[in-house]
Amino acid sequence: MRQRPGEVTGLFAYGHPFLDGNGRTMLVVHTELCHRAGFCIEWHRTSKSAYLTALSDEIATPGKGILDNYLLPFVGEGLHRQVWGGMLNGLPGLDGQGPDHAVAGNYANAEVSDQYREFERRRDYRIGR
Repeated sequence: MRQRPGEVTGLFAYGHPFLDGNGRTMLVVHTELCHRAGFCIEWHRTSKSAYLTALSDEIATPGKGILDNYLLPFVGEGLHRQVWGGMLNGLPGLDGQGPDHAVAGNYANAEVSDQYREFERRRDYRIGR
């Protein structure tokens, strides 16, 4: 976990059926896993747009270390659970508001549905490769 925190996050996102949404839930689960491994990601030092770019690249090409390379400089000592809420809630953009908030659209839309199918076709990832 400590050596590959980005790959773990990328696999969460990869397994999620939608390209957008549930980012806060993923951060909380990832924060708990990091806590259990004795470290934290100092999310307040990251950039939402740079993180999402690295995450998107990780999802598109899993197992290449893209998100690991982004997150490793932000690894810090473990934090007590009591401070997580304030830390995670204080991250700009996590409320889904603002210029960085983008949603592909409704899956019922044929163009959006085609984007998801093409994305799934391209990523062709299998654990253990």
